Amino acid sequence: MKLAAVVLASQLPLAAAFLLRAAPSPRVLKDVPAARLFAATALPYSESATLAAVCASPDACTQQYLNQQTMLRVTDPVKSLAFYQDVLGMQLLKRYDFEEYKFSLFFLGYTAEAPPATGEARTKFMLQQPGAIELTWNWGTENDAAHRHANGNDEPQRGFGHIGITVPDVYKACARFERLGAPFRKKPDAGGMKGLAFVLDPDGYSVEVLAADGDGGRGSAAALAASSAAAGAATAGTAEEVEDWVARTQYSMTQTMVRVRDPAASLRFYTEVLGMRLLYDAHFPQWQFSLYFVGYCNPADVPSDPAARRSWAMRQKAAVELTHNWGTEADPACAHASGNDEALCGFGHLGLAVPDVYAACARFETKGVAFRKKPDAGGMKGLAFIKDPDGYSIEVLNHASLAPLEHCGD
Repeated sequence: MKLAAVVLASQLPLAAAFLLRAAPSPRVLKDVPAARLFAATALPYSESATLAAVCASPDACTQQYLNQQTMLRVTDPVKSLAFYQDVLGMQLLKRYDFEEYKFSLFFLGYTAEAPPATGEARTKFMLQQPGAIELTWNWGTENDAAHRHANGNDEPQRGFGHIGITVPDVYKACARFERLGAPFRKKPDAGGMKGLAFVLDPDGYSVEVLAADGDGGRGSAAALAASSAAAGAATAGTAEEVEDWVARTQYSMTQTMVRVRDPAASLRFYTEVLGMRLLYDAHFPQWQFSLYFVGYCNPADVPSDPAARRSWAMRQKAAVELTHNWGTEADPACAHASGNDEALCGFGHLGLAVPDVYAACARFETKGVAFRKKPDAGGMKGLAFIKDPDGYSIEVLNHASLAPLEHCGD
């Protein structure tokens, strides 16, 4: 949701090659499948900091927490809604219009069922969907030819990197995106890393497109064909249209990537404070960076086999991908843009849905968490904003109701 009036951007430059996550060495990758590269694991960034030492077991009171949203500011909602709905296949879950403050919010996401038509039932449904996208539109920006949002991957606004969706077949999904006119930062077979892609939304935000099986989804082709055949028996349309429709019902919003300065501090925050678990980690000594995927899950579901765990982690909804470029933890001058600086706006916040905002914030306060807004501060009561160690904002909202907003909702 919108806090105050602005927001920024943050992210690493469009560094050549590889995952677009960190600048690689001059060596060239040759046809490396994503699964093989992600399976390569080395020591963490520091021998003295082990994952076990920094990843706390979540408190029982966080078991019902949900990573509900990622907020992005957009210039033209008509273009953005067309992209997220028609290209990525998301549903519009809820809309809010704030006449007094001249802005609107659009919540979109992947769900197998249609949301309730209107009112509080629709709000409750929306708040219980993990991994929704909240598009914030400040009225009038669509008419300003000079208006730009920071996309998160250009200097000097580095911090947020991308959102990520999992699809049954990366190649078929990207062929469809291309037919619909979506621009790419990386196509599935471009560069050294095969089987994943980055497509751009109308504001230039990156959307990673990946398959859980690690080979671009081609291992899922038989299952997809069977599903399409079954759907075709009851659905009008050509075979290609039916397959497109079936595939899009299997898309999932799986991650939001942010860059972090000190992974020890960030992992402690996301596990001990927010109650997430470490889903998967990968370390790349040849490029001097690490990835840590954290999220909410049932610990009994975590596979013990490393390869199976990677595939499982890529299927978890609404994970947070923490990207660490080695050495930043020792550089006091290193700072990532939070996304909420007035100089240039873009990414706004993550959103955490909890059973009781006041109880959650009281607990956060005992753990020394910094607040941007406490639940009863300002005119809008019952929601809060806290900061992670890099200054990224995390909204804390009730997972059953947004009562202060309902008069503005659809």
